[in-house]
Amino acid sequence: MRKLWKLNSLILLIIIAALAISWRSFGHSKKSSLSSKILEEITLAQVESAYSAGQESKVVNGAKAAVLPHHLLADYLIGRLIGSLRTAQPTTIIIMGPDHQNKSLTEFSISDANWHWQNQIFEVNKKIVDDLKTLSSVTIDNELIKNEHSVLTPLPFLKKQFPNSNFVILAVKSGFGLAQIQEIANVLNKTLTENDLVIASVDFSHYQNFQIANLEDEKSLKLLEKMIPVELKDVSADSPTSLAIVMEFAKLRSAKGLEIIDHKNSAEISGNLASQSTTSYLDFVFY
Repeated sequence: MRKLWKLNSLILLIIIAALAISWRSFGHSKKSSLSSKILEEITLAQVESAYSAGQESKVVNGAKAAVLPHHLLADYLIGRLIGSLRTAQPTTIIIMGPDHQNKSLTEFSISDANWHWQNQIFEVNKKIVDDLKTLSSVTIDNELIKNEHSVLTPLPFLKKQFPNSNFVILAVKSGFGLAQIQEIANVLNKTLTENDLVIASVDFSHYQNFQIANLEDEKSLKLLEKMIPVELKDVSADSPTSLAIVMEFAKLRSAKGLEIIDHKNSAEISGNLASQSTTSYLDFVFY
């Protein structure tokens, strides 16, 4: 009986130890990656469909940076833009977009965490995060990023095309400071490799009818084609600063111009041309 009791006690201790190790591993796993309900709203079918659409896009060689939308209504436009970059081989992708709630303590908020979405891990490039967080205009704010669809929505679509890339996520507060724009672009230019990409997740004309939105888009295109970042201050988009950073970075990388991949309005996509409140989507690549 005594031997049996000792054996049972030993088994119990082994079970307790195993549970403790498992619990510590679970805790480490939870800390090593963050998740968001925003990401869980995107289905694998949407990602696969957008990816397929992207493989039919014209390839833009020599791409330095790009702009894509972040509304899921325009998911195939996201896929087509990313597909136009499919010959690129980025180790790191910078994805930036508007801080819609404008809650950032500084001009820019970044994440220093890995992100989890449907059994995939989106790894962060900590070296670039460390470089960026030395700037007074940058704050680490994972909670803000967790609730910002502009920067989270494109992640699974980018991961499908570039499964081995890591990411740096940057949310941009409203306002337009040229010095900060140039500062961010310079840091990215110095720290990113030749093959890395900088992508702005930006939607254009908001809350106008189809006709007025198209007129605003024509003005936006003329401003973009000038390739002068400071002139984007009043462009009709939800983050002129993101557009200016991407353009400034592209110019530092010797980009000569931009190529439009798509120009659509939510009224066209939904089939409701009479809508009085629409959003415009411009997909383009700096090359």
